[in-house]
Amino acid sequence: MSSIRMRALMVSVLVAGGLAGTSSATAAEADVVQCATVDGLKFCTEVGFTKESTTAIRARVHRTMASANTAFAAGPLDTGDLTPAEQLAQLAGLTPEQLKARQDAQLAEARDAVGRMKLVDYVDSGKPIPAGFFAKYPQLHVKEGSAQARALRAGTSMRFAAASGNSTRLAVSSDPSKDYEYIMPNVARDQKTSYWCGPATMEMMDLGDGGSLRTQAKWAELLGTTTDGTGIGAMKDGMNAYTTWDNTAGKYVTVDLSDRTASWFFSAHRTRVGFTKSPVVEHVQLLMKYFSYLNYNHGGHYQVGRGYSSTTGNVIGIIDPYDERDYRSGGAASGGYHVIPLDKMWGATLANVNQNFSY
Repeated sequence: MSSIRMRALMVSVLVAGGLAGTSSATAAEADVVQCATVDGLKFCTEVGFTKESTTAIRARVHRTMASANTAFAAGPLDTGDLTPAEQLAQLAGLTPEQLKARQDAQLAEARDAVGRMKLVDYVDSGKPIPAGFFAKYPQLHVKEGSAQARALRAGTSMRFAAASGNSTRLAVSSDPSKDYEYIMPNVARDQKTSYWCGPATMEMMDLGDGGSLRTQAKWAELLGTTTDGTGIGAMKDGMNAYTTWDNTAGKYVTVDLSDRTASWFFSAHRTRVGFTKSPVVEHVQLLMKYFSYLNYNHGGHYQVGRGYSSTTGNVIGIIDPYDERDYRSGGAASGGYHVIPLDKMWGATLANVNQNFSY
């Protein structure tokens, strides 16, 4: 049995046996996964914004663990994310007080980000943004009645709406008909180990915001990365705690994408990258069928979401930290900047057992 499959089996047994003194996995999940309504949207700790039932969410740990075992049996290389079960297992040592503090912090992030979630809903659906919306959600940094608010309500491009603001990060676009944006040039970095896609992604995020420059080894320490990889929750926490990207339009949160659409996914990129000029933490399954620059299939993976365009077909721009040449004979020069068709990026995201991203 491969070491990856052995890890998957060990985690499956751990979760099935319960966590931190609980008698069953269901009891453990009830303690860890707490759901609440945040300004009309459902949010669950350790899951993020979601539309699924609480029962379905708690069952996902077991369902996705089985999916992960199937994927591992097919032989992809693990490039460094964690399954939901592995992330749950990492919380086993928390005291009730620590768990409560963690849940409170996540709910505070949700309250900070809910306006951005609703803005994406309006952008995606084409429904009018109601009066008073921007005053209600000051984290968006849009003044009610401003040129920026008018541009968003008029449905002009995200670039043009961004240019109507006064943030130093919002580059002026002279052509409101063009809806595209690419940020973070000259920051591409390759991951230093086969399981450091998380630290490498965060190193690029760090370089892109012009703040403190930390090595991948330091990021691995901050994220709690192990040889199994890094959890999406740790990636989200890293964006909020150690970069300044969250200052642009609210805290980063995890979003469950299993019950959303490719259109919503694209609108989220348009809003985050095009409007707020800040990146997305992509969470994909690194497979050849989705990423044509690969020569091999691989496992769960993080990338920088740094751009989009709807002017020449819907595409998403990424920075991939994984260079196959470092880990596979005959591997491709896969690291660096790529432009991926929306249907491929969406497929790769749903192919990952987590089916989420941090936005």
